[in-house]
Formats: sequence, C-alpha cells, structure tokens
Amino acid sequence: MPEPTNNRIYDPSSFEMKLPENETIETEASVKQFSFSSVLLALLIVVLLIILGGLLWWGKLLLEDIEPAPAVTATRPTAEENNEPESTTAEAEVSVLEAQSPSDDLAAIEADLLGTDLDSIERELENLNQIFEAMD
Repeated sequence: MPEPTNNRIYDPSSFEMKLPENETIETEASVKQFSFSSVLLALLIVVLLIILGGLLWWGKLLLEDIEPAPAVTATRPTAEENNEPESTTAEAEVSVLEAQSPSDDLAAIEADLLGTDLDSIERELENLNQIFEAMD
C-alpha cells in the first residue's frame, strides 16, 4: 500500500499582502459619539454634587453658630429649708406607713395591712387632680 505524501510545500512568496488604501483607520474606540442621555446624566451628577456640597457647607455653618446650653442645676430645698406646713404632716404619715412589724407571720402581715391608712393618699391624689384640672 502506498503511503500518502504531502507534495505541497508552503511558499510565503506566493501570497500577496494587501495593505489598506486609506491613510487613517477608524475604529469604534477612536470615534466617540455622545448620546443625549449620557450628557444629561453627567450634567445631573454634577448638579447633585454641587447641591450636596452646598448642604454640607450650610450644615457646617449652622453647627458653628450653636452655643452650648448652660447647665441647669436643680435647686430643690433640703428638709431643713422646707418650712411648709404639709411637709411635717407628710413626714408623719410616711413614718406611720414605714412602721411595720419585723415578723413574717401571716397574722402580723395582716395586722400591718389593716393598720395602713391609705385614705390620706386618696385625698392627696384628688387634690392633685383638682390642681391639674384648674391648670387646663
């Protein structure tokens, strides 16, 4: 069986290379065409950056003008300074409410509960309600 032979030999001189006839070659990258939407988008971004810069500058000016508030101290009178007549009555009522039996026996707890007078608290709440209603 005969073996196939390759009688073709590549000869580069047999091919002719053709160069373009134009002097300049235009590609898509070299030709820039701006669409209306891209120009509008760029303009919008610039305007937004200017507005943002203006707001930051304005906020800085506002923060510079603010003076710190002076510290407020409470001037509540002490128990010795308070000479109001209801303060002695209130102190007496509190001392009565605080007087409880140290026992944890059920009978002692019931006696403490029955001995607690809550009527004065109800009267005070009614007085406070009348004061608040008068303020309205």
